[in-house]
Amino acid sequence: MPLDPAAIDALSILIGDGFGPDELDIVMRKTTGGGLFKAWVGQGKPMRDTVLELLRKLSDRGIERAVLTEIALRRRTDSPLTDAIRTACPEALEALPATEAQVGVLLTGLAAAAVSLNDPEVRAALATSKGLIGGIAETVGTLRTYKEIHDCLHQLQFRQLSNLRGAARALGDDPLREAELVDYQTRLDSACTLIDGWIADLPATGLTQQLERAWLDRLAKANADLRQALADRQSGPAQVALADVARILATVPSRLNEQIVVAADALELDRLGAALGGIRPALPAPAGEEVARAGAALTLIAPALHGRVAEHRAWQEIDIKIGYIDDLCDHRGPDALAEFAIYWPDLKRAILDLSAYEPEAQWAKDTGLYAGRLDDQITRDQMDDALVAAFANVRVKARFRFFAVDRSLKSDCGALVAISAPLQSLVAELSDD
Repeated sequence: MPLDPAAIDALSILIGDGFGPDELDIVMRKTTGGGLFKAWVGQGKPMRDTVLELLRKLSDRGIERAVLTEIALRRRTDSPLTDAIRTACPEALEALPATEAQVGVLLTGLAAAAVSLNDPEVRAALATSKGLIGGIAETVGTLRTYKEIHDCLHQLQFRQLSNLRGAARALGDDPLREAELVDYQTRLDSACTLIDGWIADLPATGLTQQLERAWLDRLAKANADLRQALADRQSGPAQVALADVARILATVPSRLNEQIVVAADALELDRLGAALGGIRPALPAPAGEEVARAGAALTLIAPALHGRVAEHRAWQEIDIKIGYIDDLCDHRGPDALAEFAIYWPDLKRAILDLSAYEPEAQWAKDTGLYAGRLDDQITRDQMDDALVAAFANVRVKARFRFFAVDRSLKSDCGALVAISAPLQSLVAELSDD
């Protein structure tokens, strides 16, 4: 339900006075995936006017609840603000339901719409959206597939390739380190098999499958080369094979992440909500209510998905930067410390920016603590073990959070794939006309 204009006016004053642009930008990126000034409003206005424009846009799109819930969480002790939110949008003071639960509500609404297709008015209204519905069904499947492939490669990334290269250098001399390489090569075997199957699920039209198989073929060859090097206990070929794997992992996950972003952006869930809203007046009471609840579910699913994807993309970029500094720590060349001092401040800003998404969470506090300790170590005159260990502490905290975000996005994509079949069924039914 749209916000009452009087409630918008009251909230714009309280939020405008209580939030600065930086924190409100974080709120918007976290809850919708779009920055305050990049996606929602123009710059240059006083905060009260900025918030007024923002709330009107959120209300017009029906996604105000997610944003107001985050604002309320950040100002739990601000009674005037929480009272105003309670008046304007009482449900915003409740925890947002999980995507999986909302997908269940959406499935019930889609089932109600399907049962009502015998009604000529309902059928005619949905027929105008047949292309939209079919497109969403296909895109949901593609999104899930890209996420599965990305997640599989991400698991390979979590193993420190710098450590594995060290094991390769010791191949033949250290049985325990050789076992690390055998374990990793076995994981590569499994990954190649899984990815091959997922690529087969991608659209067969165009060059989509061919483009993905090109890099998979390179990964499979590197895996075969590593297997042979381990069988022969040849250090040089093992190092070359790991370098080939590293080059693939340095570029492909980032590209896949962009494709996940594109697929998520292509999910026009707000238009699906509008299509369902268009048939509601023609439905009897029970079905109409179920379709209305499905529309409300979409107003929570869509911004949550975009927010999650944007956060995942930001962590992916951070992980790439971490990998570069990892190499500096591994080789410790004569210019390593100077390069570390150049790249660390940028990495720290990016990590602390995302830590501000959950400032009270333990992972965010720990990350800030270890980043501060690393700043103290960087004044040393050499790339020694203490500095490398300090960076390792930051790295493990950042990657722990990346893993959590990655897992949540995978869960969301997995839940959403359930809507593909009923949407395809609707399209098939409408195609009989």
